Amino acid sequence: MLRETRPQSRIDQYISLARACRAVYRGPINHRRLDHLGEAFGGQKIVHGSFGRGFCRVFYNSETVVVAFRGTRESVDWWVSNLLFYPVLLKTDLGPQNVRVHRGFQSTLYFIDKTSEIDAVQQITRLIEKLVADGRRLILTGHSLGGAIALLYAAKLSIDNDNIATSLDEVVTFGAPAVGFKAFYKLVADRNIRVTRVINNVDFIPFAPPLFYCHVGKEVWIKNNQLVRGVGIKRLFYLIWSIRSSLSDHNIFAYISKLEKIKYDESSRLVNK
Repeated sequence: MLRETRPQSRIDQYISLARACRAVYRGPINHRRLDHLGEAFGGQKIVHGSFGRGFCRVFYNSETVVVAFRGTRESVDWWVSNLLFYPVLLKTDLGPQNVRVHRGFQSTLYFIDKTSEIDAVQQITRLIEKLVADGRRLILTGHSLGGAIALLYAAKLSIDNDNIATSLDEVVTFGAPAVGFKAFYKLVADRNIRVTRVINNVDFIPFAPPLFYCHVGKEVWIKNNQLVRGVGIKRLFYLIWSIRSSLSDHNIFAYISKLEKIKYDESSRLVNK
């Protein structure tokens, strides 16, 4: 198990993105209360599907566009987005790809946005296209179901929209389940989509859906108030043998609290050196 050695700004980034994910669950908020690496967001756009589904927010400042997808909030999210886990072909503007992904996650991107009355995925792309045209970099993020949708959307962008795909800096997810089969793993790797999956302690959601689905990217594990990476199967055994409830570890508030504690501890160590 290797200690995560990214610079202090990496912790700050995880915290700011986790806070953006938390904000997506809520009603209207002042976007200036949120930031990315110290620069407050100057604006936000809201996209949501019918009946509150397919919801995300597009935050932006002078340097960065952060698209935060909402996780599971309503009972319909479980029935439509989470439980329909049998695989379907990846939908793109070029037609279905020979890549199998989670049906429920993909369907969420195609709910009708209430404001524009077009598919949520089309509205998100329209908003991003205007914002990255000014040279901003793009980060996609989400907690739980939202993280899965963020990764799926990144894969679609890499095929459908080169202009936006070249602006994509990273996909950062928190407690997200796997999205697709081995071909999806290969697609993400071949297209150089940078993915970081942050997982808190014994959060069990990243192990769903269990069969044939593959995680992609790098895993960063929050354990004992540290960030560690390269854990693989070790985290599975830790989950199996842990007597603690993993439900509380999945909460986005728990992610933020643990990350803030890590930042405080590391800052204290630097001061005391």
